[in-house]
Amino acid sequence: MKPMRIAVIHVGQETNDFNPAPTTLRDYESFGIYEGAEILERQRGIGQVGGHLAAIEESGLAIETVPIIRAWAVAGGRVTREAYRFFDDKIRKGLAAAGKIDGLHLQLHGACAADGIDDVEGEQIALCRKILGPDIPILLGLDHHANLTEKMVENATAIVAHRTQPHDPFDTGRIG
Repeated sequence: MKPMRIAVIHVGQETNDFNPAPTTLRDYESFGIYEGAEILERQRGIGQVGGHLAAIEESGLAIETVPIIRAWAVAGGRVTREAYRFFDDKIRKGLAAAGKIDGLHLQLHGACAADGIDDVEGEQIALCRKILGPDIPILLGLDHHANLTEKMVENATAIVAHRTQPHDPFDTGRIG
């Protein structure tokens, strides 16, 4: 029996419009931009990706995690268009290269904005839905104070968020 294949994408940043300094790719790089197998090596036991991996391992089910990209930047000003396009491209190419998947665990923040784009996560999940079509489940993991939009709800199959304060991203990845 072939294992179920679940792709994982984690791109996060919390935008503060009062911060005049834009969030650039360099900001993401300082926290690590990982692709493919490197995600599994570096994120085991850490954050939403680590929680996802722990839940899969503990389930005992035949599930293969297909890691696409993991990137994080600390709260800051709006994301530059360059960084936004970079992640848009990585998501598009990563999902295309993944082959047939049975589901997507999309881990975002929920309060990210870019130059000229108020709903970055809405755009990212809509892109994933466009690529995957209507039948592939997309689980959306968000911060507990995300700005939930119609676009997010329309394109997600299910949405989970942090259950506690302080934040527990590992738990959010695990329940997802």
